[in-house]
Amino acid sequence: MQILPENTEFGRSHKVAKMIAAAAPSALFCTFTVTNGRKIPHNKRGTGVSELTPKEHLYTADEVLSMSTPQTYMGLCMHRPITDRDEVLFVLDVDTKHSESPTDIAIQSLGKRAKDHELLTERSISTRGRHVFGFARPDDSILPKYNLGNRQEVEVFGMPKSPKKSLLLTGDMLTMDYLGGNPVNLKDLLDEVGIIKRHFDAFPKPIQPIAPRLSTNPDEDYRRAQEALLCIDADIDYNDWIMVGQALQAGLGEAGFSLWDEWSSAGGKYSGTNDLEYHWRTFKPAKGVNIGSMFHLAKTYGYKPPTSSTKALSAVEAFQIPTAPAAPATASQPVEDSQSPPVNTTPDGWPEHRLDLTKLQPVDYLVDGFLAHSLMILAGMPAVGKTSGLISMAMIIAGFSIPGSDLKTKNPRKIIYVTEDMHQVQTILFAMCKHFQIDPDEVADKFVMLESKRSTVPELLTLAHNVARHTVNDTRPFLILDTANATMAMENENDNSEAGTFIAAIKQTIYTQMRTPVAIIAHTPKGFNKSDEDASARGASAFVGDVTLTSVMYVDASDNRVIKLQKTRYEPQFREIVFESVTIDEPVIDPHGDIQTVRCRISIPKSLSDTQKMSMQQQRQLDQDNDKIDKACLYIQETINRHGPIAIKMGSGGAKNPPQEIASLHRLVWADVYANVPGTSKSSDTRRAVRNAAYERFAMTPFDGWCRLSSAMGGESGV
Repeated sequence: MQILPENTEFGRSHKVAKMIAAAAPSALFCTFTVTNGRKIPHNKRGTGVSELTPKEHLYTADEVLSMSTPQTYMGLCMHRPITDRDEVLFVLDVDTKHSESPTDIAIQSLGKRAKDHELLTERSISTRGRHVFGFARPDDSILPKYNLGNRQEVEVFGMPKSPKKSLLLTGDMLTMDYLGGNPVNLKDLLDEVGIIKRHFDAFPKPIQPIAPRLSTNPDEDYRRAQEALLCIDADIDYNDWIMVGQALQAGLGEAGFSLWDEWSSAGGKYSGTNDLEYHWRTFKPAKGVNIGSMFHLAKTYGYKPPTSSTKALSAVEAFQIPTAPAAPATASQPVEDSQSPPVNTTPDGWPEHRLDLTKLQPVDYLVDGFLAHSLMILAGMPAVGKTSGLISMAMIIAGFSIPGSDLKTKNPRKIIYVTEDMHQVQTILFAMCKHFQIDPDEVADKFVMLESKRSTVPELLTLAHNVARHTVNDTRPFLILDTANATMAMENENDNSEAGTFIAAIKQTIYTQMRTPVAIIAHTPKGFNKSDEDASARGASAFVGDVTLTSVMYVDASDNRVIKLQKTRYEPQFREIVFESVTIDEPVIDPHGDIQTVRCRISIPKSLSDTQKMSMQQQRQLDQDNDKIDKACLYIQETINRHGPIAIKMGSGGAKNPPQEIASLHRLVWADVYANVPGTSKSSDTRRAVRNAAYERFAMTPFDGWCRLSSAMGGESGV
């Protein structure tokens, strides 16, 4: 890395990173690039940083303190608590860049109090916000974000409910030369400057839907409101959350509080009953906000009010299909599936289960030792081979043996494949049948093909009927959605609330209730490349946070396609499978009656243990070294062909000039050899291997620390 002065933008960024590293030795860091205003984090191995990124791919505090200033911004990873002493490092991210109003008085007060408490602050890269760094005890009551109105907000990092992100460090307009001082009570500080109060006072703009006519039965009103709330994500925008509470109070009175509390507790932002009681007491009648406001919001999430001839059902109730019961549950399935039946049969409260702690359940594998019964997401770059790889794996799961593959299943099942490209899937399956001599009718019976369509949540959940229809001998089919974008009609895939609604519906209904394994194929963000084995699905974090298994398909250094398991709820025997690619040419008759050759690419999946992966890496390194050796020896031979025998020094010792016997020969230095072979000069082991190979391949006569190299052993014209 090039050493840059601290008054450059990257130098300032590195300076504040070193201040944090000195004060918080457990901190982890990354780097950032900024492209067209977009901040892109990078780890040591590639693009992207998440809570799944291994620690060894990030920079430690010691590395930051010892490194020269990089030619990029430094970033602070806030995906895990940064714990030093009895406190954690927190960061307040003040954001006003989207606001056209004057800076909120609470933010102005925060700046003054930060100086009083000796908290380190810097200006953010937008120049319209600030970062405030300090130490405080963890506090569950601190919210992830405080909205102050007028599009101004304060996001909190480092606390138990904080978002898991990386923060770009600027070092711009630092208020102090160190990070330290006494820890603060963060809750008191936010309350003291008025941020908490301003947040709770930021009431939503009233909406004015027509209130539905409720029945004269309070119990029925409560039930209908409860069913509508099941469709709304509890982690919705703060203003909408307040509106729901106001609407329930207006429509149900005090009975609405328990419903608001029960629904809110399902979200990650829930701060406890006391917090809700504080808001509930402050509610006043708001113009246009009534129980209809809540039903109006529920409709945007897919809620359909009951009519005189229908009954409103929750997502699960709507698909309690009595036919074809699910297979017995195992330890790899959700807790609620793997326990004994509920011990309470009363309608009050949630079903209670008694744990059987006398035995362990086996993992229910779809692919032995590798892929378990899961709600899975497979991420990868476009055209990386996700469809081809997943189809070959699905063939194994369906019970077919693929020559050359060591993957197996003990419980074959049908495959329901929802695809945006029916022709591609048909081509791959045709080629596999022909190449491996598999009965095409058997494959057609096992693979149920559905053409994808962008669907709402209720439309997507009708797949439950297909699952029930193709359950054989109590074994559910493997449902594959290829891709998430082609099957889920989301207006904004980066909206956690919207993405979470789809994932939760699939998880609650098809995966949990029906005990059906599901795979969702998704693309990775544009910032990643095909070789990133730590990439994650594009869009909202709900895609990876709410599923039970995450995986990625990447291309390794030998151009092999590999599927790697990332987050799992079991310990597989191996975490990666590699795909051997096979190309088949098939002659067909085109619409004009001419012969046309269609090229089909299929994949043979094979297990890849850590030992095998290391062996492949070692062989790849050996092949690369041999290639460098061959190029180096070819350069030496070409020099001999031009000048005749050459004189070259054998090591670092000995005389500076060649002895008299070979002084007249053309002199070659090893640096020239290495310079003509890219990558050789960076590795002492490779340089040593090149020298030893040269002594073995050429006729060598030693002379006092020097040697005479003539034509290659076995001939004058080549190596």
